[in-house]
Amino acid sequence: MSADSFRSVHEAAAAAERAAALLEKLGHQVPGVIYQFQLYPDGRSRFPFASEAIGEIYEVSPEEVREDATVVFQRLHPDDFAQVAASIEQSATTLEPWRCDYRVILPRQGVRWRSGTARPERLADGSTLWHGFITDSTDQQLARAALRESEERFRIQVEHAPEAIVVYDVQSGAFVDVNQNAERL
Repeated sequence: MSADSFRSVHEAAAAAERAAALLEKLGHQVPGVIYQFQLYPDGRSRFPFASEAIGEIYEVSPEEVREDATVVFQRLHPDDFAQVAASIEQSATTLEPWRCDYRVILPRQGVRWRSGTARPERLADGSTLWHGFITDSTDQQLARAALRESEERFRIQVEHAPEAIVVYDVQSGAFVDVNQNAERL
């Protein structure tokens, strides 16, 4: 090997190390896992790249899922498994971005919500490779559920109130909502 060839190889290796270090630093700033997910035509799947935060998101290491994603799919909540699988298949078929909210059951954390987003691309071998991120959305999902419950309680209270209740929009001049007693009047 000539000195110039050796220098080129060495420079390429150094550039790759710098890029990997930069990606690792960026990965620590993202609230969740940055990843690549690959699905093969025969159904096999893997995470060729996952930041260390996959440990928080799925309680696995990047090495555990680099060649086989089975352990991640085993952590999906049984009620959400079909939805997640269908959304991945749909994205693989259409090459439209993948977006999904779903639950996982983790050994240490229990039931948690995850929100994932990724962009797919078709590779020469027929597989699909997504580039994306997954975050913990448990707090947001619990807040939405609490809000829905509160709105439902309020709706029931208004609907069954002994008084007539009317909500009127002055700007549009229209009734926005009325309960049954107001309708009777």
